[in-house]
Amino acid sequence: SSTKAEYRCLFQVSADLLWIQTLLTELGVSYTTPMVFCDNQKLVSLAHNPVLHAHTTHGD
Repeated sequence: SSTKAEYRCLFQVSADLLWIQTLLTELGVSYTTPMVFCDNQKLVSLAHNPVLHAHTTHGD
């Protein structure tokens, strides 16, 4: 489904941002915390609700 694909994309973006933040911190570079925007309300609810997240199956 499109929600599943968007969730995977959001997860990958988050992982990439965490890696970049770690790298910048190790290099001593200051940065502002990035903000990720999403216009899919179903996906936003899934990302913010651990109960929904735990009940979602992932077709890896």
